[in-house]
Amino acid sequence: MTQIDNDMKPVILKDGYVYSNTRADGIRGQYLTTHSYMNQWRGENDSDEGNLRYFLQNVACHRFEEAIEVARVSNRFSSQYFEVLGKQCLKFIELDLAEIAFQECKNVGMVYSI
Repeated sequence: MTQIDNDMKPVILKDGYVYSNTRADGIRGQYLTTHSYMNQWRGENDSDEGNLRYFLQNVACHRFEEAIEVARVSNRFSSQYFEVLGKQCLKFIELDLAEIAFQECKNVGMVYSI
């Protein structure tokens, strides 16, 4: 749950960023807690925990192409990331991305099925 100050009146929600109107400051904004790591990810230089947070937030928001990117740069858990991503893509009928994910984790049976 994202806490917003009482004087802020939400106006627009775009890519997980809430733009709000306040009497004192005019337009201000903040990320939702579901998107809190979207602007902090450091790519290859990020920690395993950072990669996991960024991956999970992208999967939850159905940003599967960004999730593929983080799975590719994560050396330690990449096959697990691709397996989860492939299943989520199938769930939302993103067949092209599901095929890519299953190819990356070398799940030949799923690639053949798609």
